[in-house]
Amino acid sequence: MTMQAVALGIFLALCVLACFTAFFRDGNLKVSLISTMLMAVFFVLFGVTAGIYTASFLTEKGPRIFFGIPSIVASLMTTLMYIGEMILLNRYLYRFGEGFMTGP
Repeated sequence: MTMQAVALGIFLALCVLACFTAFFRDGNLKVSLISTMLMAVFFVLFGVTAGIYTASFLTEKGPRIFFGIPSIVASLMTTLMYIGEMILLNRYLYRFGEGFMTGP
């Protein structure tokens, strides 16, 4: 319960920080390193929070289920966040360089 509360608190703090940093974007896909790192931490923390939430329902199960299913949920949520971001940005991710995943 404590881990879930801490993860949720940090996630909400990052939501507020993301709202404040969104005002500094100029509509260009090339953003600052701090903004890119913020989004990466935001997506990973969202996945971790979802995994911890899932684990809270599996405390009485065996270690394979207790660790396996939340790990899969956390990975899936992080991946879905990146896919959603890529769809919203016309198949590209925010970038501070050029490459296969970030576009030309």
